[in-house]
Amino acid sequence: MKSGFEACAIPQNNFGDGTAGPAKGEKRGLKSTQRGTVPELRDAHVDIARRGRASIRPTALRRDFEFILGDPLLIVERLSPRSEYKLAGCYDANGNVTPDAPIAGPGSPSCRVAIGYPSDANPLRFYPGGINRLTFNNFSPKLGVQVHPSDDIMIYGSWSKGYKTGGWTTRFTTPQTAAASYEPEKATTFELGVKSTLLDRHLQLNAAVFTTKYSGIQLNYQVGTSPTIDNVGDARIKGFEIEANAVPFDGFSINASVGYLDAYYTRLDPAVAVTSGAIAGFQAGALVGGELPKTPEWKINVSPRLELPLAGGAKITLLGDWTYTAHMWNNVERTLVLYRPSTNLFNASIAFEDASSRYTVTLGGTNLSNERYLSSGSAIAASGAISGVYSRPREWYLRFGFNF
Repeated sequence: MKSGFEACAIPQNNFGDGTAGPAKGEKRGLKSTQRGTVPELRDAHVDIARRGRASIRPTALRRDFEFILGDPLLIVERLSPRSEYKLAGCYDANGNVTPDAPIAGPGSPSCRVAIGYPSDANPLRFYPGGINRLTFNNFSPKLGVQVHPSDDIMIYGSWSKGYKTGGWTTRFTTPQTAAASYEPEKATTFELGVKSTLLDRHLQLNAAVFTTKYSGIQLNYQVGTSPTIDNVGDARIKGFEIEANAVPFDGFSINASVGYLDAYYTRLDPAVAVTSGAIAGFQAGALVGGELPKTPEWKINVSPRLELPLAGGAKITLLGDWTYTAHMWNNVERTLVLYRPSTNLFNASIAFEDASSRYTVTLGGTNLSNERYLSSGSAIAASGAISGVYSRPREWYLRFGFNF
């Protein structure tokens, strides 16, 4: 089957809240066009609130300051477009910027051209106007075979290809003369597994091993102070999964799973190796043979469930959940302070259901051990700015459910 995706977009100003390019994901049998309008933002000051929200307003301030609370306190200064012109000496006696004035006297390029702002119509706009088009076509087949040695056991094998469309990076913090794009990413996977129902249907046991060749990986990394989505390189992902669902006796069941991943780069784009390489005391860097971000080596889950019947037909259900996740890195650069150590998370709940199953009342808690860890983060080595988002703390809830 052939799939096509044509994207048409007008780049956003870097102060907009859009993400890079068209929506990601595989588009099968779909041809779509995305159109937008270039935001006209003549000057801006970005306010970063403590909870990570950003707001934009016109301002006459000459600089933007971002305050990041942490240890130590980091203060990052970012010049607005007007300030860049003034820093280059492109202003008149009244302090007004002069984008069209020669930057170094008669015969030299204009200030706008020398600094790199692309638009004559709006010399404060970061991106050129006009429509940019990218067209992608992909054939992603899947082949599989199943063998049933008995009624309760199925053995299977498969080979498949995967695909994710390309797009644009629209969050640069420096003027751009062209909309930077990135190519599709592709994956080829081999998988071998078994699915079974054993012990007179009291146990379901599934297992699989797999290997994936990953090419043109789309990841977000830093180029100077700009968060950039690009094809950073190739990788190999190998692993296995084991899942079990057991019912030892009526009213009690337990689900358990174990997953293992060995995910590492096999090739890196030279530009990524330069901009995201190792920096002593700051980041481990993106390296060939190094771990991919957000890929823990081990993940284990155990979830027991117990139903207790009550007089009259009502029942109480007890649920528990434990998840172990091995350490992982939160970004491509493997910034040391954004390293996420292994975690153990516990959730539990107790629910009452009436005899008619008309309503339920559930009391529960999540993250009962109150583990706090960085669930995501980014770092800008060029300016020393590091930001991250912590996990949710211990929480309790009371839920009422009704069936009509």
